[in-house]
Amino acid sequence: MGCGPDVGRLIALADQLIQQHHPPTQPTKGHMEHTATVDDLWARVVRLYEEGWIDEVTFNRFRALADRGVLRPVDVAVLQYETQRRAQQRRPSREEKTLRQLRARRARLVTVQQRSQETLARLMAHLQTLEHRIAAKEAAARDALPDNEAEARRYLEEKVALTAARDKLRQQIQALEADLTTLEDVILQIDTQMAALDAALHRVEVHRVAHEQVGT
Repeated sequence: MGCGPDVGRLIALADQLIQQHHPPTQPTKGHMEHTATVDDLWARVVRLYEEGWIDEVTFNRFRALADRGVLRPVDVAVLQYETQRRAQQRRPSREEKTLRQLRARRARLVTVQQRSQETLARLMAHLQTLEHRIAAKEAAARDALPDNEAEARRYLEEKVALTAARDKLRQQIQALEADLTTLEDVILQIDTQMAALDAALHRVEVHRVAHEQVGT
């Protein structure tokens, strides 16, 4: 039972998307040391999870801290100390580690997806506001034209500026919608690979139990 190169490429693609949509936060003065180490701390947590030292509940708890930017060195130090006490436990198989890697990437991608959806909703609301403003400027120009051509021209110039802003916003929305489609596709591919690995690991466990029963 192997993981294959496709899984490696999928993990690399997931990492690329995560980096693209979740760049390191620029630290502010006074929080520089803390903020600059959050990504490194999170990488250590991910490594512990992928190597089988922490469970999914613990992983998700630390992921929430990392997403909020409040993951501290002491948190990871305590976690590593606890895992060292369990160092004699069975090491996970290659397939189990790959499954954990996929789960870790999926969790981050879902967070990116949720944030992108929230951003898209805000952009769509702003677009609607711009559309209303553009319509209002056009109506105002039309009403002012019979009596005040200069005022009508001013309304039309304001409409042109708002229209340019609207067109740029539409481009941003289209790009974000394309990104969301890509995220959905990658998450679906990860789900497919995870299901295949789950099934393979289940078969191994069934064969192991059956062998033990025959042996007794």
